[in-house]
Amino acid sequence: MFQRGDVVYILENNLSVKQAKVMNRQGDLYTIQLIGSCGAFMVSESRLFESEDAAIKSKKIYDRVNADEVGYLDSQKNQHPTLYDYDTGKKK
Repeated sequence: MFQRGDVVYILENNLSVKQAKVMNRQGDLYTIQLIGSCGAFMVSESRLFESEDAAIKSKKIYDRVNADEVGYLDSQKNQHPTLYDYDTGKKK
């Protein structure tokens, strides 16, 4: 549990570690402000870390996958499907 004024670390977009300051706490939610920026936002306690190393260790590692293999690309057009490519279920 963190207290008001504590310096914490957050992993942004599973890419970079940012240093923040705890402004307030309500239950499991913390209002934090990134050091060097204006404004604040709320995050759950599970996204906050006591050290930069702990935040780095929490990174999720994803396997690179060919988008065509998982069906994200239309193999004939070699592009992402558009809204018109989906069956909406409505009769024409």
